[in-house]
Amino acid sequence: MHLPRSVFSDRQLDILLWLLRVNGIEDVPSVTAVKQMNKDLQNSSSVRTMDYKGALGNRYSCNLLSDLISQEFSNPRVCPHLRFYAEDNGKSVNQYFEARHWREAAHENDHQQIKLTPMAVIRGQHFYLYELCLLRNGGACVPYEWFIRKGKLHAMTWPVSIAETATLGRGWIVDEFKQFKISEDDFSVLFTSWRSSAATRGLPSPSKII
Repeated sequence: MHLPRSVFSDRQLDILLWLLRVNGIEDVPSVTAVKQMNKDLQNSSSVRTMDYKGALGNRYSCNLLSDLISQEFSNPRVCPHLRFYAEDNGKSVNQYFEARHWREAAHENDHQQIKLTPMAVIRGQHFYLYELCLLRNGGACVPYEWFIRKGKLHAMTWPVSIAETATLGRGWIVDEFKQFKISEDDFSVLFTSWRSSAATRGLPSPSKII
């Protein structure tokens, strides 16, 4: 009865509930209560099935991908095994997430990189790609790729420097011709916490890219 087009009838369900009662099981629900509970579970936890009509007029149904993904994320037996970042394992490639293609394909298309790994959680803070952030050594950078190396999160970043122009005033210049690898331990202040952090006093706004 938990499957679409189930042929499990109310009469069959009633027989199962009767067997529970005659075997001394207490608080056996009624058929109506079981059906209502099943309906509530389907609404809150099931995978929705969407109906579509093809170009030739044929009707078909498919499960909603977002529901399937959300269930995998919420499954404590599955989620720990999911990989969200590419891994740099040198020349050794034993898993798909260690392949160079994952990172190289993202480099060819910035939008593809955003779809893969747009954010990293570092000490409870959410650092996003292409957002200027402050490092612990007082420098600043713009991360454009997250990856794992030796079990620790790293970022490929562009260095930035403070500049001032007569028309735009003080701001940041991003040097995209230079790239640096930065460990997660070196990140300090993220884009959205810039104004409230004492470490950024006297520095231009992170949104002022000139």
